Amino acid sequence: MDLFKDAQFLSLLFEQPYCRINSVVERCGVSRQTASTWLHALVEAGLLSDVKSGRELLFVNHDFLAVLTRPE
Repeated sequence: MDLFKDAQFLSLLFEQPYCRINSVVERCGVSRQTASTWLHALVEAGLLSDVKSGRELLFVNHDFLAVLTRPE
């Protein structure tokens, strides 16, 4: 990854508590395979989980989602 793509990827991960492979492709200007590799690496690291939603695969950041939905 280069620094611009790194920054774009990180920005995307913190805009909402989930993302799609296509979102990474569009935002970072990388191939579908590269986007999939990046997201699956975060799943393997335990930072995201992959959830099947219809025909799509969503990558969910449950910790971020918990912060956004906590009652305060």
